[in-house]
Amino acid sequence: MALFYEFAKLNNEQINSIVNGFNEGKIVILPTETVYGLCCIATNTEAIKKIYKIKKRSFDKPLSVLVSNIDQVNNIAMLKTQAINDLKLGNTIILKTKTNNFSKAIYGNQDQNTIGIRMPNNCDILKFLSFINQPIVATSVNLSNEPPLIAINNLSDQILSYIDIVISGDQFCSGVPSSIIDYHLDSQGIKLR
Repeated sequence: MALFYEFAKLNNEQINSIVNGFNEGKIVILPTETVYGLCCIATNTEAIKKIYKIKKRSFDKPLSVLVSNIDQVNNIAMLKTQAINDLKLGNTIILKTKTNNFSKAIYGNQDQNTIGIRMPNNCDILKFLSFINQPIVATSVNLSNEPPLIAINNLSDQILSYIDIVISGDQFCSGVPSSIIDYHLDSQGIKLR
């Protein structure tokens, strides 16, 4: 049975419990400024595979990561100056990887030379992510090819049955998924979505 928290009312004890849950490989639903994210630590292979299973997502579609700051991006990818503004606006950017410290499961069946990275454009969410202090896998809460979750009351029992921690915060979710901009081949970026 999932533990439920309200994002706007999180206290230090609850934040520590959630961070410990991430570190233990728990699956967490977290509001972002776009839609709710289905999340886990980016180094935990079993948790990442569970996210693919929950979403019924093809392994031909790699997952992206959320970061809390530019330093985290610089640690994992070759950040191009032109991409920084897009990153700060909350877009998902695709960059060439610098290190491969993540579970290979994050890439699915795809090339491990690139990674999708997003830094939410919301100071409260960034502050929360800073407590986790490492990139987390994040993908929309939904079955593949269905609309993403933007209201926690619409969370299906099918998905909920796999979740360890739910953090509600509908007021943070705009309902508009992030743009995806590919910088790994073109220094000006190619908008994919």
